[in-house]
Amino acid sequence: MKEAAAMTLTAFPLIDIEGDAQQRGMQYGRAAGDRIALSIRTYRAAYEKVGLDWSRTKALARRFVPQIEAFDAESMREIEGIAAGAEVEPEEIVALNARSELLYAHEQLEATEPPDGCTGVVVMPAAARDGRLIHAQNWDWRVESVDLGVVLRIRPASGPAILTFVEAGTLARAGLNEHGIALTGNFLKSAEDGRTAGVPLPLIRRTILKAPLYAQALGVVFRSARTISNNMILSHADGEAVSLETCPQQVFWQLPENGVLVHANHFKTPGALARVHDKSLETTPDSLYRDRRVSEFLGERAGRLGEEDVIEALSDRFGSPRAVCRAPSAVRRARGRAARPRRRSRPSSSTPLREGCASRRRRSRNTSTPSIRSRAHRKRRHKMKSTSLKSTSLGFAACLAALSLASAHAQPQPGTLRVQLNADMRSTEPGVNRDDNTDAVLMHMGEGLVALREDTSVGPMLASKVEVAPDGLAYTFTLRDGVKFHNDAPLAADDVVWSWKRFLDPAIGWRCLPEFDGRGMTKVLSVEAPNPKTVVFKLERPTGLLLTTMARPDCGGSAIMHRSSVGADGKWKEPVGTGPYKLKEWRRGQFIEVVRFAGYASRAEPMDGFTGGKKAEVETLRYVVIPDASAAKTALYSGAIDAFTGASSADVPELRARPEVKVEVSPSMNIVGLLFQTKDPLLQDVRIRRALALAVDTPELARAVSEGLSKPNNSVVPTSSPYYGAVQKSGYKRDLAQAKKLLAEAGYQGQPIKLLTNKRYPVCFDAAVTVQAMAAEAGIKIELEVLDWATQLDRYNRGQYQSMAFVYSSRLDPSLSYESVSGPKSTQPRKVWDNAEAQRVLAESMTVADKAKRQALFDELHRRMLDDAPMLVLFNGADTAGLRKSVVGYKAWAADKPRFWNVRVQ
Repeated sequence: MKEAAAMTLTAFPLIDIEGDAQQRGMQYGRAAGDRIALSIRTYRAAYEKVGLDWSRTKALARRFVPQIEAFDAESMREIEGIAAGAEVEPEEIVALNARSELLYAHEQLEATEPPDGCTGVVVMPAAARDGRLIHAQNWDWRVESVDLGVVLRIRPASGPAILTFVEAGTLARAGLNEHGIALTGNFLKSAEDGRTAGVPLPLIRRTILKAPLYAQALGVVFRSARTISNNMILSHADGEAVSLETCPQQVFWQLPENGVLVHANHFKTPGALARVHDKSLETTPDSLYRDRRVSEFLGERAGRLGEEDVIEALSDRFGSPRAVCRAPSAVRRARGRAARPRRRSRPSSSTPLREGCASRRRRSRNTSTPSIRSRAHRKRRHKMKSTSLKSTSLGFAACLAALSLASAHAQPQPGTLRVQLNADMRSTEPGVNRDDNTDAVLMHMGEGLVALREDTSVGPMLASKVEVAPDGLAYTFTLRDGVKFHNDAPLAADDVVWSWKRFLDPAIGWRCLPEFDGRGMTKVLSVEAPNPKTVVFKLERPTGLLLTTMARPDCGGSAIMHRSSVGADGKWKEPVGTGPYKLKEWRRGQFIEVVRFAGYASRAEPMDGFTGGKKAEVETLRYVVIPDASAAKTALYSGAIDAFTGASSADVPELRARPEVKVEVSPSMNIVGLLFQTKDPLLQDVRIRRALALAVDTPELARAVSEGLSKPNNSVVPTSSPYYGAVQKSGYKRDLAQAKKLLAEAGYQGQPIKLLTNKRYPVCFDAAVTVQAMAAEAGIKIELEVLDWATQLDRYNRGQYQSMAFVYSSRLDPSLSYESVSGPKSTQPRKVWDNAEAQRVLAESMTVADKAKRQALFDELHRRMLDDAPMLVLFNGADTAGLRKSVVGYKAWAADKPRFWNVRVQ
């Protein structure tokens, strides 16, 4: 091989997009409208050559929409935005993203297409002259693609910044993100292609580039449903790379050999050669020598490889025009530039896009492309490991070389415990705009006057003692000595008064306000501080649940915060609490980092639930957002995280089989169930709701979905509660004949019932799929709609659903469990059970202290709920976590909230 002469430089449009998915799509569509229109004309002509008109193409494209929605609803919103911005139909943008699936899954179309011919390369740091990883590719496709190319620089509202080369209208091809992850892709074809519905490749690639962790990026490939085969090469700037050969149903992997990784357009791995009917070589036999020639050239120079060697390898024209570097006949020589991750330097200020393998007739001026830089990198003063985007070669004509790398990847420091979150927290204000993850993180930073114990009772936390007036209308809290806020200000009674006045302000939107403003168990008439160490609450009516409700995790534990948590405008800024950890950084969609509070004043007792002694054993807790369970497991196994708290019951057998992992499991008090909207025109008929309940085999469902870790339970009272008795054990027994009879009486004619679910909580999705199948045996037609968790939670809070699979976080008293589902829909639309008599019984249970009387009330509520069937409780979950064996001191518990104080890493 000889190094080719320098070629001219060609400018690709650089398009900056930012904000949420819809906003990004609109910006993209408007900026690239002309090229998107050209993309549509180009591929429309290709289809029409074989008699496939554009209306039929769009119809085929629409079939991918459910797959896209289930895989990543955010990407579908971006596609809709692109269409609106470019003033085209969404199906046309889907057709562009699914062009590989539409072309290669149809033999009659494939015969008319130019053969693909990509060659991807990774040089590992050990094989490089300067110890920096090189990731490069030649992409050979249509000559027309010269005029379709666009470079997107994406700064999403949450998640890492991305730089990606695309054909206009598509979401990703080759690219990189700010965490050091790079991606290129090559054509493969197998006999499996076109037989299953899957996700278009550009969406899989974009999701890979959205990953903050290399393990998460790999997990995207393994969990993706695919229609066609493809090779994807993933690398990390810190010295990792793998080539993944994917079929619709299988994935095989190849690691670098002697510091070099090369892949062209045929299956190479032993597993694939044994199990896959490779059809790639029928159209790209040149892949055999392209792969070998590049491998040999680079392998001979391993240990002293530089950028120029990669350029020369990818400029090889042996076998032209079916060469490593393909070009029109006018092209005699070619030159590309390779992307280089610089391991310990700052990102460069620009990224030239240089032409390789391009016709000398095509001359235009160079365009510089600023590189992605970490936003946090610009803010931080301490040193962090980073990488640099030196240059990206995008050769074109018939040879587009897309070369990727990454920037700004922070490495875990000693004294850090890394914890997986399956979704980002929603805010930093306790009990406001919250969900289960938000509660779990904030409980490490904030504390209330009281807190829950392991046995579901309530103990003092910031209070040293609590006194209750004989009439139950006054509660006096004496504060502990020595407690400080994170700004080192001492805790005083007026801080408690300030916090509670904020909780009781309707404008704040505190989750638990209804329980304290008279709508629920009582009304707080006043909160007063007679002296710096004493706080007195005065109530309108007595209740036995005041302390329990104060301690509820979904109420934020009623955490006492310093007034500096709020700005001068009265808006929330950040939590300044009293907990063992304080907030350091929240990078939305990526991680939350909390650090040890040196001034923390621990209680003297042993740890007991959320109270007792707490010690920040590690300097830093880093919560890493990894939505995909497969990616989280991969991260755990590789040591990229220390704790996988989003483990489901289905993960337990696999986790227990890993020698480097231990599993903590405890029965929890959360509730997994189906919610029915009783105001829905169809489901307002109780006979249909009862028929649904009778169609479900609850014991079999609980066994299957929980892997045998949970017992069936049709009661809102959890099985581990001291109030779970003989009445609560009664429930629905599957009776298909009775279900069909009730349906007939109700005049049910097979109308579809939409069941909402999500994949953030696997139990929800698995339960929904199982219910769908069981209901079908009774003649009930259920249609599943898979939403992202934030969207489902919003629909739940607004009561805008027909039915949904849902999980309630643990409530440690039956009154609170019933309160979470019972109430007037007119004022609290999230409530499931709107029964005035049930609300009266519930209110009484909150004022009675005698255990036997409370048991009788809970028995009555259980019978009424079975009769009304506003929901179908299925089972109580299990608190399950997978941990590296180096993690010491972690304990699962009934509240199903991970606690990382008193936990260390050996």
